[in-house]
Amino acid sequence: MIVSGASNRSILAQYSTLSLGAIQRHKKHIPKHLSKAKEVEEITEAGNLLSDLEGLRESALGFLNEAKEAKDLKSAASLINAACKVIETLGEVRGELDRKATVNIIYSPAWIQTRTVILSALEPFPEARVSVAQALQEMTK
Repeated sequence: MIVSGASNRSILAQYSTLSLGAIQRHKKHIPKHLSKAKEVEEITEAGNLLSDLEGLRESALGFLNEAKEAKDLKSAASLINAACKVIETLGEVRGELDRKATVNIIYSPAWIQTRTVILSALEPFPEARVSVAQALQEMTK
């Protein structure tokens, strides 16, 4: 559990006969190469996942070609869907496809109102107002 990066609390929860001091002392005696071995194992597993996904992609595309040649449109439609899912997953794993949402607040009514309030409050201070307006404009580039 220590090599896996488990917290002292989670180890204590699982092994109630241990003390915190015992766990901390044990951590000191774990060779660094054992920790490195865990990293290598994780990298290898990631490589295997990538290989498996690439194999699935090739299989899906191969089956899709067979369905096309046989003019089996029902199977082809299903295989296109399966191939798309594998290709999307492969893109995510490789970092080529990012599904995180991007939010552009520049056109948000709340941001427009906030910006207006800030610039209005700075009217008595023209130099500061210009400086803040320029900084806000730089943010939107």
